[in-house]
Amino acid sequence: MRNSIGETKRTVCIFAGILIPVVLYVCIRLIFRISGGEWLSDDTSRTELFFETCILFYMSIALSLNLRSGSFDFSLGALAAFSAYSAAVMARGGAMWIMLAIFFGVILGIVSGGARILSGMTSAVSSLCFCLIFEGLLFVISCGQQVNVFLPMGKLFDNAPLFCLHATGALMLFYIFLRNTPFGYDYRAICASRRIACASGVDFATNKFIVYIVAGALMGVAGVMLCVKEGRSILPGLNFSSVRILFFALLPLFLGRLISRLTGELIGAFLGALCSAMIYSAMTQAGLSENFQVISVSAALLLLLIYMSNERKIFNKIQIKKLT
Repeated sequence: MRNSIGETKRTVCIFAGILIPVVLYVCIRLIFRISGGEWLSDDTSRTELFFETCILFYMSIALSLNLRSGSFDFSLGALAAFSAYSAAVMARGGAMWIMLAIFFGVILGIVSGGARILSGMTSAVSSLCFCLIFEGLLFVISCGQQVNVFLPMGKLFDNAPLFCLHATGALMLFYIFLRNTPFGYDYRAICASRRIACASGVDFATNKFIVYIVAGALMGVAGVMLCVKEGRSILPGLNFSSVRILFFALLPLFLGRLISRLTGELIGAFLGALCSAMIYSAMTQAGLSENFQVISVSAALLLLLIYMSNERKIFNKIQIKKLT
């Protein structure tokens, strides 16, 4: 009896989580219809939404790996730009481009992760330093210029369903890796309680090193998808300009974490990326400037973090009012 009730509640929670992007889609449609505008009215806008979802999905997972284990890696944006550019110069498109981007992402992850562990620096200081290093290297080798991405990209990018199949397969392998390997067990133990995990014999340094490598590979893929979406490589910049790339991944990261309470981690991360991609797409097609989008996303993030930080207090107050 209890098992059937538990399964029913679980099913209802998953359904409620899946309903969130559906409700958001309907609301955006109504807003555009009332204002007389158009949203997702052609193949180009729908394709851009698809790629935006994939990009935010990979980025949010890469950020979450570090964040859940107690740190934030500021260098991941520069890592994505550097990996994608280097791979684009060597491969000029196709499946080999992705493989090279993953390779460069892994190498840069090994470099930054190894330096962080060997030097004993804090994650914040180390990632900020490597953010400047990666940005500087990219700016030097690219001479501050972008390179065009030549389409079609080979069989992998011939159509969105095939690309979706590859992306889904890669993420399922990542999910199995995280749930059914010694690294995954240790990582989840560290996320739950680093002190207890280390006392139980978990090697925190090795686990963190692997996190840097996996996050680097994911950001390499995200960098390639971002280049495909824009039709050119990411604009090189200095003085932490690449952190702007990560900023737009924060909304799907925390929104996905909120939805995952209903659906589970992987589905929640995807739905968070989908909802955020719809919001970004709607703001772009409404003609809002990037600076206004940054301000709007910042306000939304602030409200979301305030709610997540004070959720228990809010519900406790509601329960007290009901009792009185």
